[in-house]
Amino acid sequence: MLADYSPTVVATQLANATRSQLHFVIVAKPDQPGYGPDAATFEKVLSDAGYGYDAIVAFEPHGWSQVRDYFPAAVEAWAAREITSGVFANSK
Repeated sequence: MLADYSPTVVATQLANATRSQLHFVIVAKPDQPGYGPDAATFEKVLSDAGYGYDAIVAFEPHGWSQVRDYFPAAVEAWAAREITSGVFANSK
């Protein structure tokens, strides 16, 4: 069943060692029907399960304009996480 592969379901099934290696960047418009509540539910699952994540509040609805306008912020959040986790510590 497709629902079995929902990130909200799968996130609760991963081992703690795997969870500690993952970090999510969520971009959503909180008051948008469907997507806003789904994003809030996913954030709660991530928080309760001990995942790291960044939540970016969008002011545009889910769609290509949201991707265009919030992609830079999502990449910045991802890059900041990479830096703080030491990914680039040994590169010269």
